[in-house]
Amino acid sequence: MKNSAKKIVSALCIATVMALSTTAQGANDGKKLKIGVSLMTYEHAFMQDMLAAVKKASADNGITLVDVDGGNDVSKQLSGIEDMLNGQKIDGLLLNPVDTDAIAPAVLDANGYKVPVVTMDVGSSKGAVYAHVASNNLKIGNLIGEHTVKLLTAKHGSPSGNVVIFGFSKITSMRDRVAVFKTVMDKYPKIKVTIKEPVVLTVEDCQRLAEDSFTTYGQNAVDVYYGSNATTLAGLVAAQESSARKDFQLVGVDDDPVFISALKKDSSTLAAFVAQTPTEIGEKAVGMVLSAIQGKPASEKNIATTVTLVTRDNVNDYQSVVAKREALLKPFRSK
Repeated sequence: MKNSAKKIVSALCIATVMALSTTAQGANDGKKLKIGVSLMTYEHAFMQDMLAAVKKASADNGITLVDVDGGNDVSKQLSGIEDMLNGQKIDGLLLNPVDTDAIAPAVLDANGYKVPVVTMDVGSSKGAVYAHVASNNLKIGNLIGEHTVKLLTAKHGSPSGNVVIFGFSKITSMRDRVAVFKTVMDKYPKIKVTIKEPVVLTVEDCQRLAEDSFTTYGQNAVDVYYGSNATTLAGLVAAQESSARKDFQLVGVDDDPVFISALKKDSSTLAAFVAQTPTEIGEKAVGMVLSAIQGKPASEKNIATTVTLVTRDNVNDYQSVVAKREALLKPFRSK
């Protein structure tokens, strides 16, 4: 088990370094291109890594990059994209929506301007998208679901117990992760599942939801809490450490230094998270939008990137992957 986990992390390290060291060839054919990128927020390490990778790939290809922070606000993101299309006259758009449905007008506007769109991590419900680059969220849901079954079996001697999911149905990636995770749980009649959602997808709101949940469900009432993205898991981790409760375990999704630190603490009950590779998402998205601008047909419409299960057994190996990635991205971090 431990050796298998280390091999997976080692493979991830090689893939990450190769991806970030590769420059697309023949990207601009002498023309100075301008692309825009709009992420739902710059709040989390996941988004910061994705943006840094987009900046690096753009610089490697001589592209002018315009970036806009969505600030977890649909109106702000729509306004920023409108400016990029009308004022900045971008040649291509990389998009990580705040809301899958609410972002559709921006995608339709880009279509009207004949500006190709590549979505990253989160899709759009309407409009023509050249390609979507993301982790395989179905695989993520299955990976963390199966690991949760192992945790419950280790605790109770069989797959049984109570699980609370923190989801957010406005975002496609989280919907998929929750749906598959629940499908895994539903295989076992003695596992009971409750789903909760924050009103707003911020760490503060998720922490409040977690604290309320800890109060609602007393000692030993819940076995596992599942945070289906960085925001929900960060809220759970913060609430658990603040409460000092140790009668449940936490599992989740996304890569954040806070999660790595929590896995190494005895005071934390974080047992595992599935790490995505946001740098690979950003790098591949730039390559896809360049192909679109050049008029090439999309080699794939849905590009899946690397994911890996990080546990207390392999967290040190994973941390070394993060360090190598950081060395490549440091020059492209926002000041």
